[in-house]
Amino acid sequence: MKELNPIIKKIWDIANASRSAMDLSMTMNFVVAMMLLRRVDCIVGNKRGNIVKLYQQVRNVYSSERLENELMAVVAPYKVYNVSEKSLTDLSKYAMGNGNELRAYVMSCSENVKRVLANLDLEAAITYLVSAHTLDEMMEMICEVDLSPLVVSDEEMENMMFNVMELFYSGMGRKAGEFSLTDSIRLLMGRLCLDGIVKSNSNYSIYDGTCGNGGLLYRMNSMIKGYHANAYCCGQEINTQTWSIAQAINLLSASDNFQIVNGNTLLQDAFPNETFDFVVCNSPYGIRVNYGERLYDDSRFKFIAPNVDGSIFFLQNGLSKLVPEKGRMVALTTGGLFFNMSAGIKDFRRYVVESDIVDTIISLPAGIQMGTSIPFYLCLFNLNKSAERKGKIQLIDGSTLFTTIGGYRRILSNKNIDSILKTYKSFSDNNISKIISNDEFGYYEIEIEKDGKTVDTEQIPLNIDSQKYLEHNIIPNLPKGEHVNLANTRKEYVINFKSFFLRPEKEEKFSDLKDEFDERQDTICNLTNEVMPRILGELANNQTTNKEGKYNFQKTRIKDIAELNSGKSVKPDHITSDGVAYILTVSNISDSNINVRDLKQVTEEGLNEGHYCLIEPGDIIFSNVGTIGKCAIVPDSDKPFILSSNLIKIKVLRDKCNPKYLFRLIASKKFQDKVRRLTIGDVINRINIKSFGGIEYDLPSIENQNKIISILDNNVEKIENLRHQMVEQAEVLEKIRDKYVDMKIL
Repeated sequence: MKELNPIIKKIWDIANASRSAMDLSMTMNFVVAMMLLRRVDCIVGNKRGNIVKLYQQVRNVYSSERLENELMAVVAPYKVYNVSEKSLTDLSKYAMGNGNELRAYVMSCSENVKRVLANLDLEAAITYLVSAHTLDEMMEMICEVDLSPLVVSDEEMENMMFNVMELFYSGMGRKAGEFSLTDSIRLLMGRLCLDGIVKSNSNYSIYDGTCGNGGLLYRMNSMIKGYHANAYCCGQEINTQTWSIAQAINLLSASDNFQIVNGNTLLQDAFPNETFDFVVCNSPYGIRVNYGERLYDDSRFKFIAPNVDGSIFFLQNGLSKLVPEKGRMVALTTGGLFFNMSAGIKDFRRYVVESDIVDTIISLPAGIQMGTSIPFYLCLFNLNKSAERKGKIQLIDGSTLFTTIGGYRRILSNKNIDSILKTYKSFSDNNISKIISNDEFGYYEIEIEKDGKTVDTEQIPLNIDSQKYLEHNIIPNLPKGEHVNLANTRKEYVINFKSFFLRPEKEEKFSDLKDEFDERQDTICNLTNEVMPRILGELANNQTTNKEGKYNFQKTRIKDIAELNSGKSVKPDHITSDGVAYILTVSNISDSNINVRDLKQVTEEGLNEGHYCLIEPGDIIFSNVGTIGKCAIVPDSDKPFILSSNLIKIKVLRDKCNPKYLFRLIASKKFQDKVRRLTIGDVINRINIKSFGGIEYDLPSIENQNKIISILDNNVEKIENLRHQMVEQAEVLEKIRDKYVDMKIL
């Protein structure tokens, strides 16, 4: 069997070569599409003659369904085909011209392949590559990769696809709540769910209602095969392009045990009458759900609250899919599940604790998820807890169990995963494991009243005699006129995870601080020496020069490479909490990003009547009144956006400028200084749209813009880590300064 690493390298070379014509997300979709096309081409292989002959004989005789069945029988057990007389290799030998021959080849594929390629927007990628004169190069490169089943097995093909996508995800900005799992987390989730449960020669069902590209399902399926058992995998994903990637991976193999549906899991349950042995869930967080009455009659949801974090709904959906008194669900979640007191979340928490279905909670190392430093937890829900675990929850502190690779990135190594699972199976108290009874997390909240009004509350732990506590500790200490009202007593639960693992603070010595300072300084120097020369060198090498030997920049104005429009105030009667479009305001821009939480929305009637400024993903927005200079790129969303007042919409003409390049330029200090010099107003600063559009600057060619953005994107993680290291170094310096102050040396 050929080593896969060289193949992945070739695929990544294709990605890098195509980045000059497309942005990162489009490049990822293009690479996935070409891997699928090449796999289909290799599956057909030397059967192409038979397929073409059969197709030409019966295409006007058989029904479309029978025709498809007959053609797929030729390549069985695979369920893909192509009826073109020419292979991809044949096409690659000739100039692609306008790309129509490749388009014809795509249209000769089976319907399932064509649908995936359409959703991945291969047509747009072909257009971009033709414009950049790089399509021929892409075709030659992909045809050098042998993806035939005899060379690359189905499982290896799946793993290769996920490895390639992980390379992409490590450099892509993500929306709130949208983070692709690393394979080490998928492995831990799978083993936590399956180890000791799966028996050989048995059949199991798995469900993932937030399946994304299917990574968890494919990992679980592979693991169950490793136990010499069989799996039936079902999933649902709302994002059409992400779902298409999952479908592409499914079509790469001969597997027929996957059913992944495109749709809204909460509103359009694709598996309403099915239950599963195992459920996995990487629940989106920070995404508000306002479906209102549409969920009240759905038996999956016992706890519904308006404008609540959507993760609570996906967790309830997952639990509803478990086989009664048997199923296990492992979910990746944030800490809000354990201590957030919002309606719905606290009720759900009380339900799962009192139902005794929370088996284990594991804290994961900070920074283990690519693209965010938010702390994450794994929560194992078990409908069939062993006798020793009944009435208890095991807390495992895995925050220190990680392996650093590349000098800064954290992963869970096999050794780390083994350590966590060993701790789980031992079910004992130690420095990283605590066995806590359910009632230790609970308390009664009682109200203190005065003159008929609630003036305070008191909490009484569940695991003590509440009456005695009330009589000895609360009532005697109440101020005059106040009394206890037991009528509104509530039972609540909070899982304050960190409080069970408090460690005494270590007295920091100057020698320790100096060692830490020196270590961080070495890290900063190493990163600086690694990253900066590489970036500067690549930028310099990729600049073309004109006859005078200068960089090939041209004087350009904003209005020459972008369409500009002003936002408009939204009428109060057009604003709602559950509308058809989000309203973007200046307050939604923070640190060059758009905060999509708690956005107000516009009614359908208001959208039709208001003549508001619609903006699309990829547009740039810029604040031009009051706080001038805030800018961001509009992200993808489930609803369109409209632009409120005090903002300018910048729609970049992509044949003249890369939106990411213009965004970085607008966010730069030099550009912002130009903006400030053009501001007017005695009380409120502003820059009018005409002055903004007239700002002049030096613009390199579109080819060089693409190359510059590609270089910066490929190094963004290292740049961010360098910034993080510098911040931590400053904190160490603060500690050293405080030590000197404490010793009264200054």
